[in-house]
Amino acid sequence: MLDWQEMRADAAALPDDVDRGRLVHGYAVYVVSALAAFRDLAGERGHWVEVQPRPDPADEIAVADKVYVLALPPDDAHLRALERRGWLAVHGGGAWSAVLTFGARPTIDDARRELTSTLAREGAWIADRCEHNTLGDVGRLALEPDALARQRAVRGECRTRVARIHVALLAYCSALEAEDPERARVCRTGARAVGWMCALVGDEATLDFRTAATHARMREDMRAIAAAAAAGDDPEPAFAALLERYLGETRGSLIRARRESLPPLRPGPQATTSDDAPEAAP
Repeated sequence: MLDWQEMRADAAALPDDVDRGRLVHGYAVYVVSALAAFRDLAGERGHWVEVQPRPDPADEIAVADKVYVLALPPDDAHLRALERRGWLAVHGGGAWSAVLTFGARPTIDDARRELTSTLAREGAWIADRCEHNTLGDVGRLALEPDALARQRAVRGECRTRVARIHVALLAYCSALEAEDPERARVCRTGARAVGWMCALVGDEATLDFRTAATHARMREDMRAIAAAAAAGDDPEPAFAALLERYLGETRGSLIRARRESLPPLRPGPQATTSDDAPEAAP
């Protein structure tokens, strides 16, 4: 279920201050548990996420104070473009996942533009081409030599596209921290939800966690988000609604906890949320 070769490579790329307690954030709850097989580290959430304290002290830690293991290749062109702008540093990783830290805090306007353009570009691709992450025809996988490799490549591409949104959103959260710490905290919660979405669309550990109907609805929602972003409209309401629907539809889950929506991408009053709304990510 887990790509141990990938996790070993990510663990080797973690910076030295991880050994002194710097918090590691994985895009999915099982990532830091896998990394702990190779490094002595402090991981955010982790596999037993259901027993985290409330409030969780990790929720108050700034974006730049953590180390991230995210689901896109270290040589991804969009990731490297943000590195050239000084927003983050890539420390290495595996074939499809990268270890990175955030650096200089972008301005709100620059971060908002980056997130909006990323939603327009990657959202359109996801809407058109993201394949349902299901086990599918076991016989075909067994009898066709290239079937499994093709499946991993196609779903891995969708995971990368979602991960680009994840990175852009984290940069936006970092920008918010200087002006509105409360909105930044809510933004970081939303970014954690997008990380779990990366796992749902592309990881073999999450095969069949979503029905075909839920996946199809996500693609249509993403189409609306991409169109709104491309037209210069605020995509935040549609994006928050997507996370509410897609991440709330947990097949077989017994755990539903509080979820907080993303802050608006445009200046304005922050929306309030209910304490008993479902959390976007386990």
